[in-house]
Amino acid sequence: MSEEVKAPVKAAKTEVSPGVQALRDVVENVYAEAREAKKRGELVGWSSSKFPCELAEAFGLHVVYPENQAAGIAANRDGEVMCQAAEDLGFDNDICGYARISLAYAAGKRAAKKLDAATGEYVMDPNSGKP
Repeated sequence: MSEEVKAPVKAAKTEVSPGVQALRDVVENVYAEAREAKKRGELVGWSSSKFPCELAEAFGLHVVYPENQAAGIAANRDGEVMCQAAEDLGFDNDICGYARISLAYAAGKRAAKKLDAATGEYVMDPNSGKP
């Protein structure tokens, strides 16, 4: 008995709204600016969303908000994969899930679940987080 094998169907690229793209661009610019500031030896901070940005600005501190990014990763149902990656790096599972997600992301881990099951190809590169 042989089964018919169907050719894999390539997934179409998902279009995003201009608002979503604008938000992605803002976040990417904030993180790019923070990376450049670190290269220049300037202060870079990690903050919750409740920290007053005016204080950071007054002190010349470049701030990133990984808690917000972790919430987005968790909303995309990739939190468990990232938490496990953090635990594999040696971080205890008793610390906050958002922190574990952020620590794994900072270590270069990406959610490997972004794989098109039909083609076996990555929709998102797990090493870069880019499509």
